[in-house]
Amino acid sequence: MAAHTIVKWKLGTLPELLWGCNVASFLIIVGLWIRSAALVGTAFLWHVCVGEPGYVYGALVQGHTGWTSVLVHSLPTVAAFLYLRRTGLPKAAPYWGLLLFLALVPVSHYLTPPNLNI
Repeated sequence: MAAHTIVKWKLGTLPELLWGCNVASFLIIVGLWIRSAALVGTAFLWHVCVGEPGYVYGALVQGHTGWTSVLVHSLPTVAAFLYLRRTGLPKAAPYWGLLLFLALVPVSHYLTPPNLNI
């Protein structure tokens, strides 16, 4: 995530870190660090249901993706999956995932330049 942030900063696309997939990757990392199945489960569901499909679609449409994007979209998701296989997915995770989505849409809309809004 640190390398991805540096790349975004150098490319002038730092506001993209507010996109849900990047936020979800960060939340997975934090959730794994503090051993919070609720946080990991919420971010994992967000990644799998919204972030990954959006990322794959964007990469196909643009015809390219960066190496840090590949890592940020794969490693945290796989780590979350392996963690949740042991702990189980908390029942509230889908609801927290929906709230995360509802919170991120206006935040990203108003805090990112129009050309970076998706």
